[in-house]
Amino acid sequence: MQFSQKFKANFALVLVCFFWGTTYLAIAEGVEALPPSVLLALRFAIAGGVLLVVSLAMGIPLPRDRGEWGRIAMVGITHLAVGSYMLAWAEQRVESGLASVIIAAFPFFFVGMAALGGEKMNKRIWLGILVGFLGIGVLFWPDLVGIRAPQGTLYYVSIGALMVTNISWAYGSWFAQRHPVRTHKLMSVALQSLICGALLVPVGAVTGELSDVQLSLKGWLAVGYLAIFGSVLAYGCYMYILDHMSAAKVSLHAYINPLVAVILGAMLRGEDFGPWRIAGTAVILASVFFVNTETLHEPGHEEQPVPSPGEKGDVGEVI
Repeated sequence: MQFSQKFKANFALVLVCFFWGTTYLAIAEGVEALPPSVLLALRFAIAGGVLLVVSLAMGIPLPRDRGEWGRIAMVGITHLAVGSYMLAWAEQRVESGLASVIIAAFPFFFVGMAALGGEKMNKRIWLGILVGFLGIGVLFWPDLVGIRAPQGTLYYVSIGALMVTNISWAYGSWFAQRHPVRTHKLMSVALQSLICGALLVPVGAVTGELSDVQLSLKGWLAVGYLAIFGSVLAYGCYMYILDHMSAAKVSLHAYINPLVAVILGAMLRGEDFGPWRIAGTAVILASVFFVNTETLHEPGHEEQPVPSPGEKGDVGEVI
């Protein structure tokens, strides 16, 4: 049976939306069985190894100069070694659905980073960012006014870690846009993953996480799922839709991923997602859509919405 290119592209988009949405749940399950550094080191080592083998089999060459390796390493460090580690560390205490909604605010951090870099933004974009951060306030209103029982200091530190994730990813995306690499994006992501996997080993040693490793079936299942479905399969589909869809349509995954994460977290982990969380999520996603749409209409930005982590070709999948 022959399928049209449009059907295949739409199906690939559905897979990206679903599998990248499930990674939050998989990370939450994984950090119950393995320390964050170990979970991610194994994930990215496996995914990077598979992608490297595929790249070499396709005849894609390795980077040929030191500067190219340095730029690839910088993106890998900011997105995977820092951003993804902080996300996994935070999910030891923050519900997966809530973490996904906070990460959905990434475009606000990216636009702010671009503005600091000298790029001009119109007032409507800044209004969208302001409303988005108000949405974050709505998410935590029950905590701020004492409606919900106090969560403890580490809980709020973990929320801060999610903000660090957004900042690190925003810088990595900003850096990748201004320092593009000539290396094929599949090879670039493979190397980013391998570099990250290697760097997280000493991180685990310094934090003491390597001494707390107890390999279990649950841990291996989480690693395997994240590596194969979250990285290799989803990223392969993502590369396909980048080549066969408009940037505006590709960006739909940024709105659907958190919805998938919220629904799965509530269904499979019994995560609390009451009226305040629903309202905050709606405000944040609406603001992201508004900022993205406004960016599309900015001069020089046609068909280039604010990237989510993983976009712009040089940047690997991170969640």
